[in-house]
Amino acid sequence: MTEYKQTFPALSESNYGLWSENMKALLKTKGLWDLVSGIMLPCPTPAIEGKPTGDEKELLRAWKVKEEEVTGLLWLALEDGQKVYVKGKEDDAVEFWKALQAVHLQQCPDKGMQDLKALRPSDYTIKKLNAELHSMALIHALPAEYNTFVSSLLLLSDLNLKKLQAAFQSEETHSIM
Repeated sequence: MTEYKQTFPALSESNYGLWSENMKALLKTKGLWDLVSGIMLPCPTPAIEGKPTGDEKELLRAWKVKEEEVTGLLWLALEDGQKVYVKGKEDDAVEFWKALQAVHLQQCPDKGMQDLKALRPSDYTIKKLNAELHSMALIHALPAEYNTFVSSLLLLSDLNLKKLQAAFQSEETHSIM
């Protein structure tokens, strides 16, 4: 069995959208997503209940190994505070996934907002957003003859009003000369 090293953040109360996409991709690369999504049929049952043949035992065992791998990977990808939502579902990959989905999609119905929040820097504030929007409005208000200047402005790593004002003054000085 190969050792698992998680390459993305564990599921927390605020990153379900991004986490679920990463987890789905991981499970797909391991050929296990069908077990979680419900595409793969449930656990095989013997033709004669209680008396499985050798082949049926082997199928059942292989299926169980895959399901244990899935639920193990899911469990390891949860922060401790999230494990309470899946207690008792560790043996059923579909129910495990559905339980997490129910909790997180109920708390935050707009997946897009979760994804945006996960993408932005942690120190990003409304004040910074307003300053950047103000700067972008000024830049986009420039006429077409300033397109080269606009391109150079958009290369700045930080778009704040002071830098923008200095760039405008510098451009005005250069265009006069």
